[in-house]
Amino acid sequence: MSKKIEYYRRETDSIGLMLKDKVDTKRSTELTDVDKVSVRLFERLFGNYAGALELYYKKLYVQVGILTRSIFEDYLNILYLQRTPEEERAKLARRYLDYASLVEPYMLYENTKDLAEKLGDSSLVDEVYNNEIIIKDIKENKETFTNKYNNSIKSWSGLDFASIALKADEKDKYFRYYRLLSNVTHGSPLGNFTEDKITITIFISMTSFVALADLIGENSLAAQADEIKEELLKETDVF
Repeated sequence: MSKKIEYYRRETDSIGLMLKDKVDTKRSTELTDVDKVSVRLFERLFGNYAGALELYYKKLYVQVGILTRSIFEDYLNILYLQRTPEEERAKLARRYLDYASLVEPYMLYENTKDLAEKLGDSSLVDEVYNNEIIIKDIKENKETFTNKYNNSIKSWSGLDFASIALKADEKDKYFRYYRLLSNVTHGSPLGNFTEDKITITIFISMTSFVALADLIGENSLAAQADEIKEELLKETDVF
């Protein structure tokens, strides 16, 4: 890691750790729905960022790219939530939480059925879901969600990531990074994540930390990051 990139990494670590302290303090208070979603997203993001750096130092760059794809999807969700008008943000956060509790168990059930069918043995489903009452509850919960939001259940927002990127005003980042990261994740012959691309991981992690800090009312961290974010962004050009 070059001295310049090491500097970016140290600054991002510092911001991430300060945010972790703020999140830990926040947990002891009564959380709003926006706070709950922000805490969940932070936990995923912080773990993936730390894991990506660990893999980077072991020179496992493709694996860094796979984790960076996950970080980037969180980045889009975080900025979408942050840039939603404040009067609509609580509704969006509630939808996220409802999707997690009402739809994700249904999606897991359906995926289990699809897998068993592909393997030619539908009895495999009974090994996992052997209680008709539980299955009934899973289906009814999904209906509760669709009746409440009258929208697609393909994602928590009802949008694909391209649409989220547009709503979050992140079209340029989506265009820059998503194809590269998807090719790496899906094992495409074109999928390669080289040592220098760690700048992408660091940039989107730092930007996400700052957005999450703003969401939980700790926007003082933005000033520290703004000094280097634009400089770091120039290092992430993938063309």
